[in-house]
Amino acid sequence: MTKYIVLIMVLLLPITGLAQTRAAKPVICYEMKDIVSVLTNKENKEIPLWRGGPNENGNNVVLFYNKNTTAWTLVEYRDQTGCVIGMGEQSKFSKELEDKIND
Repeated sequence: MTKYIVLIMVLLLPITGLAQTRAAKPVICYEMKDIVSVLTNKENKEIPLWRGGPNENGNNVVLFYNKNTTAWTLVEYRDQTGCVIGMGEQSKFSKELEDKIND
């Protein structure tokens, strides 16, 4: 019986490859005031650089950035709850934006 289940799975694998794939990733959510406190503290020194929203769901997005370390954190929030949806240690601005900043 197990052999047949495996065979069916192998035969259907190419079909599922054509279907839309979804990926799950961990999302960390806290009180927005706590997220802001951690990102802007003396250790992280990130500042809110850009904000977008609200979108059709009522959510806003804010990008925190540290110019000296180029660390960044992207937070989506609504009301008092925020979720970290991305972060990194290295980043750079586009050449066009860098030129405008340095003018």
